[in-house]
Amino acid sequence: MDSFVELFSKKAKARGLDRLHFHVEEMEKRNLSVFNGEAQRSGASRETLFFVEGKYKDFAGSAYAANPREEIIEKLIESIIQTASWNKAPYLGKPIHALEPPRNNVADFESGRLARTLLDAEKFARDQAPKTEAFTVEVSQKTRTVTLFDCDGAGRRMSDIVGFFSLDVGVMAKNDGQAQTAHHHELFLRDDLDYKEIAARVAREASGMLNSGACASGRYKAVIRNSAFAELFGAFLPSFFAEKCQNKMSFLTGMLNSPIGSRAFSAYEDPAGLIRRRFDDEGTLTERKTIVDKGRLSDYFHNARTAALDPGKRKSNGNGFRQNYNEGISSAYTNVVVEGAQKTLAGLLSGMDEGLLVTECDGIFAGINPASGDFSVLAKGYMVKGGGLSRPVSGITIGGNLVDLLSAVEETGSDYIVIQSNTGVVKSPSARLSGIVVTGA
Repeated sequence: MDSFVELFSKKAKARGLDRLHFHVEEMEKRNLSVFNGEAQRSGASRETLFFVEGKYKDFAGSAYAANPREEIIEKLIESIIQTASWNKAPYLGKPIHALEPPRNNVADFESGRLARTLLDAEKFARDQAPKTEAFTVEVSQKTRTVTLFDCDGAGRRMSDIVGFFSLDVGVMAKNDGQAQTAHHHELFLRDDLDYKEIAARVAREASGMLNSGACASGRYKAVIRNSAFAELFGAFLPSFFAEKCQNKMSFLTGMLNSPIGSRAFSAYEDPAGLIRRRFDDEGTLTERKTIVDKGRLSDYFHNARTAALDPGKRKSNGNGFRQNYNEGISSAYTNVVVEGAQKTLAGLLSGMDEGLLVTECDGIFAGINPASGDFSVLAKGYMVKGGGLSRPVSGITIGGNLVDLLSAVEETGSDYIVIQSNTGVVKSPSARLSGIVVTGA
């Protein structure tokens, strides 16, 4: 890439461009899956995304390419000149900070050992749940290096390396013409999960749902399990984007410092988590920030543009990222963490005594409205009696508004899980609610 950039810079300057600023992402993905007792062929892919901005006659222009080659350099330069001439936008430089080289702490992807491990996990799970019909386990490893640099100063560059594994388990159980499914999704840093226990739990849940049915409609005390709660909350995180609020496309518009949940609910962004970004795509240093503090909305996700439009902010808080390279910088987050407490899932259930345990939600992104805060999603789980699980429940819908959901949080647990969500990841424990509206039989 360095030789490509050097040649690009030489040709660009010959065409009258200067103040070149580069954003390069190099991504690598490897994956291995097991389906019904057979290891599928492992896959690997690599991609380089190249974005460059430059000044032409005092105006800013830009160009983008995937896996750039020498023969498209002139085309990219022409794109910079054209966008600068058309948009007439002033060129605004981006900072390059002196940062230590990034650490790559992602474990190796050992496909041979991993295949044996996943096959053993499936066999172990099938032995515990013999009604399992279809079984898929997939492990992926993603590594992304992000580098911002310019060509106007020696050694002016900064890089971050983001890397993690993901596990996806899907099970279908059948019996007497009935079929039920169960799923598990999780992100992690080291390849050291207990695959056997996770696979067995998912298989037991799919089999256990075979005799399930809807419960009566009404308002129930509920515990929403970690992954389902993370999905629900994560689906609404775009509502916290400052640009959405400034454009009045979020129900959180004008709600800063107002209560949107109970005192038992807090959430913050930690850029030093699984997605480790020390700077955003605008070159602004990232920072840990509280989003909801004991039920009160305490901050939005700001980039440089939205911060400049907010008289109370005046500077970005490091949430300016590129989501579409054909467009400009927008808002995004890295790692959002829902604060947990001390109780296990069993402890949360015993504290509720009777109610509903929601284990999965389906159709999350189709069933939520970030503009209004309303949601209505399919769900499944178990009725709870005496603090323990009684009968399985499926074919129900849970609904309401995010503010009502967060206001009903009585306690969070200690059983954290990390999942992919929107533009980043969400880390969340299970949560016990004083009530949630259920539509069932």
